[in-house]
Amino acid sequence: MSTTTSTRRPAARAGQRGFSLLEVLLATVLVAYSIASIDALFTAGSAKAAHAEDSGTARLLAQEIQVLARLLPRELATAAATSPSEVTCLGSLDGASFSPPILADLTEAQGLDDWTQEVSVGLADLQTLSGATRVLAADGLEEEASNLLRVQVVVRQGGQEQGTYGWWMRP
Repeated sequence: MSTTTSTRRPAARAGQRGFSLLEVLLATVLVAYSIASIDALFTAGSAKAAHAEDSGTARLLAQEIQVLARLLPRELATAAATSPSEVTCLGSLDGASFSPPILADLTEAQGLDDWTQEVSVGLADLQTLSGATRVLAADGLEEEASNLLRVQVVVRQGGQEQGTYGWWMRP
């Protein structure tokens, strides 16, 4: 008597079925794509948050110069200041570059060594201004005012411009 061994798989019972290799592969691809998408969202969000923080820092550094400029005497200087101790009048800010940046109290900003403030001060004749610029510049000036000072600050981080800010002042 001979014995034969069957190599056939037993038939699956009704209602029981496993996942095919294709289904497992498709599920794995979908999960990997979802994880990659979530990671991309977090990365983009982090980059936007860092940019917002840099823009805010740039604005604050420009405002420090604005406050300082309003406190200084409106006089000419022979040279641009190269350090906070050389800032004696508004004219000493013209052409000045401060790295690390300075604060309105003429101290250096701590922890911002890769930031720079570049300041320019110019005199503008009200008669040569026109349109919206004239309206903005003349706001709040006396009738006899004929000149304005234009103060502009370019703020950089690591050499890359983060913002340019300007305002008008009475001479």
